[in-house]
Amino acid sequence: MDSQFKYPILKTFAKPCWDITDHIKTFGLYSLIATLLVTFLGLIFKQTLLCTVMGMEFQIPCDNDLTLYGIYFFLKLFVMTVFLKTWYDAIYLKTKINLDYFKNHIIGFFKFFGSTIIFLLLNMLPILSLYLLIRRVPNPIWWVEALYFTLVSTGFIVPLVVLRFYAVLADLIEGNGFKNLSLIAKKTSGQFGKILFSFGLLLFVCLLLFLLTTGFLRAHIGGNLYFYNILSEFIFSWILVLNSTLMLNFVRNQKELLEI
Repeated sequence: MDSQFKYPILKTFAKPCWDITDHIKTFGLYSLIATLLVTFLGLIFKQTLLCTVMGMEFQIPCDNDLTLYGIYFFLKLFVMTVFLKTWYDAIYLKTKINLDYFKNHIIGFFKFFGSTIIFLLLNMLPILSLYLLIRRVPNPIWWVEALYFTLVSTGFIVPLVVLRFYAVLADLIEGNGFKNLSLIAKKTSGQFGKILFSFGLLLFVCLLLFLLTTGFLRAHIGGNLYFYNILSEFIFSWILVLNSTLMLNFVRNQKELLEI
């Protein structure tokens, strides 16, 4: 970006929302299908909201098996990535979505699924770093202790570096690989503070939606618990789909701003 470019913080924060409202019928249909699938997985694997987030079993079937939860998590993530890529292709690439689209993009779905896993792991490094720092046994050799602390603490920095290169994820969705990596680094130079602030605003909205939803559902538990189990899982899953879409739209917005 040249020196005259001004990063539009409020527009960058608001446009992910506009992209949904401008294509509300498409989002309504796709998000409904994705939410139903995610809800179905939660019920099948007994990992619904009442069993996990709320930590309550009541009289509904729940399963605490970590292996089953791992399978459920990856299946749920795969459904989400299929939805997000389909949304991205339909809205931003103007791709016609039909049966042939899904047949021809199977490899693309799995590539995006893999990219999403790596993306999530990079953003979860601060949790791992915090855990390692809390559980560490202090070493009496000062330089070993300092080296350990320095290496582990880099995990707190990685998500900030990744944030600067969010446009790369859009390139991966479109099958362009990492060919724009150096260009993105050049164009985002001096803009990180504004990128962080606009992302922080959007992240705050997403977290607020999660908190308000779980708080509302927790406060209104009652009636037929089997029906409420399904309803609460559906509502929470839809909020997850909505927030994930907002984040993907933010990624696309970075690509558009950088004009790559």
